[in-house]
Amino acid sequence: MIKTCERCDKSFDARPWNAGRFCTRKCLWALTPQERFAAKVQKQESGCWLYTGNTHPVSGYGSFGVAAGNIRLAHRYAYGLAHGPIPGGLHVCHKCDVRLCVNPSHLFVGTPADNQADKVSKGRQLRGEQAGMAVLTNDKVLAIRAAAGLQREIAAAFGVSRPLVSMIKSRKAWAHL
Repeated sequence: MIKTCERCDKSFDARPWNAGRFCTRKCLWALTPQERFAAKVQKQESGCWLYTGNTHPVSGYGSFGVAAGNIRLAHRYAYGLAHGPIPGGLHVCHKCDVRLCVNPSHLFVGTPADNQADKVSKGRQLRGEQAGMAVLTNDKVLAIRAAAGLQREIAAAFGVSRPLVSMIKSRKAWAHL
């Protein structure tokens, strides 16, 4: 497919690494970081602006190379462009819960506790038997709470530790039940 370079207006055969927007990497890197970032954003009908560049292999968030050796998370970079520097220790959170969204109106700063509270309020926090490492089920937890006797005996009967039985009975663990 033949396209026209957005920087130098040359015709070229579209390449997969740039979604057919620039003829060479040299043309792409000749742009300012803001221009390169904007070239990797696709606006959606939903209002989200999806970052189409690299993603972090573990978190799934967009990853943007501002300069050689300076890699930033795309949503944090977008927030900084729109609102200025992010105060130390604060997270940039998504109102829309789309990890690749870089729309500044969908982003807000908050403490780690704010971020966790947002996650819980939207039902994105795995709890109880939904968590992948859960050993107990909701029914077993309720049975532990109802069980009488020594905590070490209850723990042995259910195959868990005595401290876990204590935390379940005092509602410090599995508090959502």
